[in-house]
Amino acid sequence: ENVRLFKELEARNRDLIEALEQQTATSEVLKVISRSTFDLDPVLATLVQNATRLCDATKGFIFQFDGQGARLAVSYGATPEYADWIRAAGPIRPGRQTLVGRALVERRTVHIPDALADPEYGWAESQRQGGFRTMLGVPMLRRGTPIGVIAIWREEVRPFTDKQIELVTTFADQAVIAIENVRLFNETTEALDRQAATSAILGVISQSRTDVQPVFDAIVDQAMRLFRAWTANIFLSDGQLLHLIATRGGPPGSEQYLRATFPKPIRERSVAALSIIERTVVHIPDVESDPRVDQTLRGTARLRGYRSGLNAPMLRDGEPIGAIIISRAQPGSFSPAEIELLRTFADQAVIAIE
Repeated sequence: ENVRLFKELEARNRDLIEALEQQTATSEVLKVISRSTFDLDPVLATLVQNATRLCDATKGFIFQFDGQGARLAVSYGATPEYADWIRAAGPIRPGRQTLVGRALVERRTVHIPDALADPEYGWAESQRQGGFRTMLGVPMLRRGTPIGVIAIWREEVRPFTDKQIELVTTFADQAVIAIENVRLFNETTEALDRQAATSAILGVISQSRTDVQPVFDAIVDQAMRLFRAWTANIFLSDGQLLHLIATRGGPPGSEQYLRATFPKPIRERSVAALSIIERTVVHIPDVESDPRVDQTLRGTARLRGYRSGLNAPMLRDGEPIGAIIISRAQPGSFSPAEIELLRTFADQAVIAIE
C-alpha cells in the first residue's frame, strides 16, 4: 500500500512540475510578445525552443506561409547545415507528401508516429538529412487560414502524448498573436509614413507655384524611400515625345546614360510609354518572364539592374500627360497599398503641373 501511495504521489508531483513548466513557458512567451512589437524572430525562437524542450522532442522548426509556400523562419536543435538545406530546398507547398504541407492542407494537427512507415510521406531526402522518425505538425491559423506551421520531431519512434499536442497547439495560437501584432504595427507605421510623405509633397507644391521641378524631385525621393526602390523616374509627354523629368537610383553612371536616351517617341516601345498608351497602372512582377516585356526592354532592365516595376500614368481629365515608374532589384509583386500610393503620387504630380 505504501508503495502504491508513493507512486501516486510521485506521479502527482511529476504532473505538477510539468504544469508549472508549461505555465512558466507560456508566461515567458507572452512577455517576449509584449516586448517585441516589431521584431518577430525573438518570439518565434522562444516558441520553438519551449515547444521542443517541453514536449521532449529532438528538434523543432517554425515555418511561415505566404499563401503559396512555407519558408523556414526559425529552428531549434537542428544543425545549421540541415536548416540551410531546408531553406535551399525552397518553399514547401501544400500537399500530403510532407509534414508541413499536410498541416497546411488539412488545417489541423498532423501527427506522424513513424515517417518511414507513413505511406503518404514522400520527402525521403529530408528524412535522411534530419534523421527524424516521429513528427508533429501544428498549423498556425488566423481566422481559419494557415499562416505557418510549428513542426517538432523525435529521432526515435515515440508518439507524442495528447498533453504535448495540446501544448504545441497553445504555442501555435501564441505565434499567431505575435505575427498579428507585428503585422498591425508595420501596417500602422507604413500608413503614417505614407501620410507624412504625401503631406510633405503637398507642402512642396504649396511652396513651388512657379517651378514644378522641386515637386518632381520630392516625389522620386519619397518613392525611393517608401517603396525601397532601386530606381524612380518621372516622365512627361507632349503627345509625341516622352521626356525624362526626374530620376533617382540605379547603378553608378546609369542616370547619365538614361538621360542621354531621352526624349524619345511615345510610339517607341518602353515601359513608360506602355502605361501612358494604356492609361492604366502597369505592374510587372518580373521583367524576365512578363510577356509584355520584349528583349529590348529586358536589356534595358538588365543594364539598369532591376527585375520588377510599377508604373502609374499621370492623367489630367482622363488624358495621359506623363508617368511615374519605380523599380526594384528583386522580382516580386507590389502590394495593393503600394499601387494606391503610386497613384496618389501621380495625382500629386498632376496637381503640381496644374
